[in-house]
Amino acid sequence: MVLHIRLLGRPRAEVDGRPVPGPRGRKTWALLAVLLLADQPSSRRSLANLLFPEADDPLGALRWTLSQLRGAVRGHVTIGGDPVVIDVGPSCRVDVTELLSDQPGGYDGEAAGLGPPERLLDGADGIAGADFDLWLTAARHHLDTARGERLRLLANQALVSAKPSRAIAAAVRAVAVEPHEVASRATLVSSLVVAGDHPAALAQLRDWSTWIRQELRIDRLMGDKRGEDGDDPPPPPPDPDTMSRIEAGQAAMAAGAVPGGLEHLRDAVRLAARRDDDQLHATALVALGGGLVHAVAAHATEGIQALREGARLAQRAGSHRLVAEALRDLAYVENTSGRVEPTRRLLSSAAAAAGHDAHAMSSVRAVEGMFLADRGEHRRALRALRDSAQLAESAGHMRQAAWSISIASRSLLLQQELDTAAEYAEQGVRIAAEERWTAMLPWMEAILAELDLADGKVDQADRRLRRAWSLSLVLGDWCWQGMTARGLGLVAFARGDLPEALRWLDEAVRRAAEDLDRYAWIHAWVQEAVCRVTVAARLPRAVADVTRLANLAARSDQPEFTARAQRHHLALQTPSTPGATRRVRLPANP
Repeated sequence: MVLHIRLLGRPRAEVDGRPVPGPRGRKTWALLAVLLLADQPSSRRSLANLLFPEADDPLGALRWTLSQLRGAVRGHVTIGGDPVVIDVGPSCRVDVTELLSDQPGGYDGEAAGLGPPERLLDGADGIAGADFDLWLTAARHHLDTARGERLRLLANQALVSAKPSRAIAAAVRAVAVEPHEVASRATLVSSLVVAGDHPAALAQLRDWSTWIRQELRIDRLMGDKRGEDGDDPPPPPPDPDTMSRIEAGQAAMAAGAVPGGLEHLRDAVRLAARRDDDQLHATALVALGGGLVHAVAAHATEGIQALREGARLAQRAGSHRLVAEALRDLAYVENTSGRVEPTRRLLSSAAAAAGHDAHAMSSVRAVEGMFLADRGEHRRALRALRDSAQLAESAGHMRQAAWSISIASRSLLLQQELDTAAEYAEQGVRIAAEERWTAMLPWMEAILAELDLADGKVDQADRRLRRAWSLSLVLGDWCWQGMTARGLGLVAFARGDLPEALRWLDEAVRRAAEDLDRYAWIHAWVQEAVCRVTVAARLPRAVADVTRLANLAARSDQPEFTARAQRHHLALQTPSTPGATRRVRLPANP
């Protein structure tokens, strides 16, 4: 007896095509889907937060739901542990895992090329809060991509077997699933040509051409007011008033004029909401959300909500690039909080949405590199960041290239590859200056100042940091203020001025710990500098400072800073030598 679990469409269980009792409750089915589609086992805490955010006892609700699920699939599927591991036995088949499998012969419903395309967990929208809705949107997109690939493969196999009608049926389904996928359109046209239906093939080409012209706004750029063959003009391009506000807002924020930029972006969202255009509305929301979480406050509720709603509308509009951008920025937010599993999940979904789009994938790989670097996995981070920079350059996305290069320079600095780090940092600053990306300069100047300090160029580091400090105050960016104040504290310590060093470092901690704009890595980086100074100076507060660093590193899952805290702790156990408290030379990075 083989149990068939169907998660596409309304969730159900079958044996030999006959319905049988399955898990009870939409959240039980949702939990099964989350476990089956996860890239790696999820902790109970993350599952509870995803599915039961409003429960008085989320972990208790999860335990009860797991118990219900185990009972429904006992003998076919085993589930347990923390993180929760799911193992599907040979007596069970699951439609979504067969769809995603590379093994031939799986997913019989799609292989037949028949029946309507079904969404994952139909009816599950809104059952568990915004985070689950976002997961569901990304998972559906991932499955649609896999379904499109299967259907195109089926169509091509049918063409090889001289079965054009079967090829057409599969290609039509592929276009319905992914209307913006070029390969699906091409397969349909090829199938119609092979079948001898040239008028239908030409009609598809005409429709496709019209869609491309609308997407790229070619008619507007060329001044052509007519549609194809002189017929009625195509639908108007996205509202120019809304688009101009988005462009003005993004340009203003890049130049450091954050309040004015946000005003333009909020106006764009209001204008877009009045039009029946999901893609336009999503574009405005993603631009506003990205501006808020990157330039103002990573954890601002307004920015997070805008990104979530933007992702939902972009998915509905079939705009894969916008979906990828929104998910990438949400992953960035989770990473700044030090939440590892949600970051991994969002990055995986963003990569699936980006597909072969170099522009979108360059940004996804950049946040992946940042995430890996924050965990201390610098070799893997550098591979991701170099890949990001190359993709960005190929797509003409030079600001992204500068950002990725600057994060790579940070990893090289921490790996003590100082010459290469300096080359990367200087290249990042050069590109940012050429792009007039003022908002990123404090970060890049702070990295260059670290390299100056490592090279003994204290005065040069001081000049860089004072420029960066002034600019970070103008920008109102708490993260950049924390970074530059940290550097100024280390400059003062290198000059032998301990009171001034502590004043700057305590100010750095205060700004880096700002709740709305806290980036866990910068917070730990600042606290580690405090430890370097107080441990080297043998101050009574050093023990508390090291303990604070260890706790911060543990909470945000940053093993690199955990190791540094341990080394500082060992240094405190070593008897001091005469004159140790009067040292003025900056200690090397531990």
